[in-house]
Amino acid sequence: MPRKKNEKSFKEFECTVKDIFLGEVKSKNIFPLLILHLISNETQYGNKLISKIKEMSGNIMTVNPNTIYPLLKRMEELNLVRGKWDKPKRPYKKYYYLTKEGFKKYNDIKEAQKPWMEKLEKAVKILRKEIYS
Repeated sequence: MPRKKNEKSFKEFECTVKDIFLGEVKSKNIFPLLILHLISNETQYGNKLISKIKEMSGNIMTVNPNTIYPLLKRMEELNLVRGKWDKPKRPYKKYYYLTKEGFKKYNDIKEAQKPWMEKLEKAVKILRKEIYS
């Protein structure tokens, strides 16, 4: 039976956790904070950051090179990170580390985003309790 023009199927209203989470993550500086955090712990190269983010988030956050490399380049331009090529080894990798300004920005963003992260955590707990209790 064909649907009427104004009827919407359930499928049209579906969204994934990725849709919700990544939209908020991108709009709340959480992604740059995560990059700075990972680089603050040890030098990292782009593909390693991609795999660490995927692993840490339980595959909820997937990042592609077209997202991470422009961000790393922008962070270099802002003197938040510096990249150093590892040329003796192949394939060549550019390892990133935080600058003094990068550590300051990392701590500033971390403090600024803490209330939002706490609200997000609280909201997830409330939703889980509401739905599954």
